Amino acid sequence: MSDIHSKNIGDAWKIIKFNPKVIIPPILLSLFVPFLALIFLLINKLFPTSLSIEGMISQITSSLSLLFTSLPYTITFFASAIILIIISVVIGLTLQAMGYVMITAASYKKKIGLFSSWRKSANFIIPMFWLKFVTSLIYLVTFGILALFLIIDSIALALLAVLVMILFAIFYAVSFFYNIPVIFYLEKRDPFLVIKRSYKFLRRNLGYVILTMIIFIVLKLGLGLFTSLISRIGMIFSIGGSLIPGTLATILISLILGALVKAFIDSYLFSSFKNKITP
Repeated sequence: MSDIHSKNIGDAWKIIKFNPKVIIPPILLSLFVPFLALIFLLINKLFPTSLSIEGMISQITSSLSLLFTSLPYTITFFASAIILIIISVVIGLTLQAMGYVMITAASYKKKIGLFSSWRKSANFIIPMFWLKFVTSLIYLVTFGILALFLIIDSIALALLAVLVMILFAIFYAVSFFYNIPVIFYLEKRDPFLVIKRSYKFLRRNLGYVILTMIIFIVLKLGLGLFTSLISRIGMIFSIGGSLIPGTLATILISLILGALVKAFIDSYLFSSFKNKITP
């Protein structure tokens, strides 16, 4: 591994070590998603009140059947789903932007604060939303067109379409790899300018980007497996001892480890971009 890649990993570790606050947004995000899901289940009477599998299935089936027999329930079901999805997108983007703001500041050895980072994150919510929208649209249009060849009665065309899909998936993954750092380091707002700048960086540093992406994937998978293993070990011990406290402790440890992994991986991505654009 070259010196710059070792430096990227070392800088990512320093960000976490000297700025432990960066794990707070991922923790809040991990708590927020199941919290919204719980609200949705409670509003629509889908939260299981029975401990038996049969009772749970019966309750859920009974509630969902109201979708076809009760107009008020149907309205409540879809209205709550739409409202909670909107809330999830807004708060999810806010927490993600807040984490990225903190990592960006920490990479420059600047002092970071939760409130100031949250306040500054407002500048990036809309750009991040449009970037995600545009990139999703690019994927959808590309693979939608190629998917049409799969329904043609030709094995050769179908195989060719799959191959082209794979090539496009790799190309997009590499081209869009630095989209988020471009927004926060170069403060680009327009999604097309972000994509253009990210692709320009790829063209100038093809080998560097590919190796960085491989290291990124290895780190993410390796640390993810480690976190999963720790969680499973914790569950085994909780079953052997006091179930509820042990389970809660395992969930808490998994939550913190997951946030650490997320913050470290993001810090590595940001450091790898900053170290290449900074003289």
